[in-house]
Amino acid sequence: MKSSGKEVEDWSLFLEAWMNNPAAVWHDPETGKPYGLWDMDFQHTLGAGTCALVIDQPGLLNGEKTAELLSRLSGQRFNYSLCHL
Repeated sequence: MKSSGKEVEDWSLFLEAWMNNPAAVWHDPETGKPYGLWDMDFQHTLGAGTCALVIDQPGLLNGEKTAELLSRLSGQRFNYSLCHL
């Protein structure tokens, strides 16, 4: 997990803290700047939130375009994550 080109060493601790409190932030040890979960770059491998849409067989579905459409239709922020089994 990265933020501003820096790798978060203890990302599992940060995720655990976020699950207990979605307002939790990670502080960059060099700058002290806080970053929330959605400021991190998971390269579309994390799905978390209060609303989720699971598509079991997406075929050739474009994740970015689908998330953009759902965001516009619902008024809620959607992103996408990929799960390869």
